[in-house]
Amino acid sequence: MKQLLLAASTTDSSGSSITEPAAAQLNALQKWWASIDWESIIGLLIQKALMLLFLCILFGILLKISNMIIDRIYRSYEKKASFNVSRINTIHTLIRNTVHYTLGFFLSMHSFPPSAYL
Repeated sequence: MKQLLLAASTTDSSGSSITEPAAAQLNALQKWWASIDWESIIGLLIQKALMLLFLCILFGILLKISNMIIDRIYRSYEKKASFNVSRINTIHTLIRNTVHYTLGFFLSMHSFPPSAYL
């Protein structure tokens, strides 16, 4: 019986030596969580989302304009030239792909300047 009482007294976890380190760790986590500037993070996310939306709209508009110009040139060239139809279609596709690639490269370089990576 005496051994049972001794064993019961050693398993008591109400002592401050066990709970103080756990409380200190939890307190440090709470301080770190409270120190985060949520307003600046949300503001940055909104700013980046609006910039991405603006760039998508700008890219769409520039793509539409470039497609209209290429198609207009293609139709006038198709009427004047007496080349093979498949050859004209290939040239049209190559010009269109080149303009799309160049436009995408131009927009990506101006939206993400090299200094942003440093």
